[in-house]
Amino acid sequence: TVKDFAETLKTAGVISSTDSFLKDCENPDKYSDYYFVSPLCDIDDLKYGLEGYLFPDTYEFFINDSNDAVIKKLLNRMNAVYSTTYTERADALGLTMHEVITLASIVEKEGRGEDFSKISAVFHNRINRGMRLESDVTVQYALGVKKLVLTTEQLRVDSPYNTYVVSGIPVGPICNPSKEAIKAV
Repeated sequence: TVKDFAETLKTAGVISSTDSFLKDCENPDKYSDYYFVSPLCDIDDLKYGLEGYLFPDTYEFFINDSNDAVIKKLLNRMNAVYSTTYTERADALGLTMHEVITLASIVEKEGRGEDFSKISAVFHNRINRGMRLESDVTVQYALGVKKLVLTTEQLRVDSPYNTYVVSGIPVGPICNPSKEAIKAV
């Protein structure tokens, strides 16, 4: 997640403040020059505007790098990874890039690489049948908790990320998905 990135970068001495990094990730307007970030500026309920688009990979950074330099490097990698092949396949499925990344983030959190295709198929089937996704990981993200068992009350939380309450794909990604998760979706 964006929060995990911030903590890792702070611990490594790359950024000076997790709070300032998270604040920069909340508002995508500063990075609207990226074709895939521009549409995010019009979505009101995103927890972090850049969640899902900071591509997880191995990077080299400088100590005390600027948030801007770090974020641009991560966004540039997403730009390189999300190829026209993915765009064409998403179009054929009737999905936007944002929907693909959002769904891929749920797939990422639900399983392991070898399970991604099966998990993705389950979610696609639910979407095609007009069912709710009913994924605990989306509720965990909405609540900001990491626990395996959620209470009935927690599963009812009013959030645009809660796939027990909202139909279809939620408002936005719940983590920054890997290439494997994106490919599976």
